[in-house]
Amino acid sequence: MQSRGEFNRVLGCVKSRRSLHITGPPGSGKSTFVERLAEALRGRGCRLGGFTAPEVRRGGRRVAFKIVDIASGEEAYLAVADERLVAPGGRRARHGRYVVLVEEAWRVMYSSLRAALASADVIVVDEVGPMELAVPGFREALVEVLRSGKPVVTVFHRRLRSLDPGLYKLLERGCIVWLDEGNRGYLTGLAGEIADALSSEACSDSGGQGYSIYA
Repeated sequence: MQSRGEFNRVLGCVKSRRSLHITGPPGSGKSTFVERLAEALRGRGCRLGGFTAPEVRRGGRRVAFKIVDIASGEEAYLAVADERLVAPGGRRARHGRYVVLVEEAWRVMYSSLRAALASADVIVVDEVGPMELAVPGFREALVEVLRSGKPVVTVFHRRLRSLDPGLYKLLERGCIVWLDEGNRGYLTGLAGEIADALSSEACSDSGGQGYSIYA
């Protein structure tokens, strides 16, 4: 998507469907794009809600993922490669080399999504992937978000279509964009126009002053 015509088609889709769902290969800049879009939405007075799942690195190695509430800044571990990083106890699930901290992650997922449904103008979920879906309750909460009628931005795993066809069908009701090295610069540069499309009739000038994970 490097032509203005292709971008205009995406923009028209976002304006009419009020949801944008980003996917692509690892390291393609999906979260960076969502960061830029979130900044643009805040600048337009939007109250943002939802969560992100940033990675945690130590000594240049990825050792964990966290769940961070976009509005409040509350955080918890989603998954760890070494269980010594966290206190013992609580329900856990194995995913590859990571252990998903089910109860800890769900606490922040649940509170962030309930608050977003109650008071956010735009809901952001970064991301929807196998580890997040290993947390019981998350899928149902996400379905509620997608059916809420509020503008929604998600980042989702590139294999979600085969992992959860039903959830993928719900995402198809919005606008799905594949982001990679070929189009990420162009798309990120136009984040402001996408923010205009998402925020139209949804955001007030009084919003957007909550905690920012992007500061």
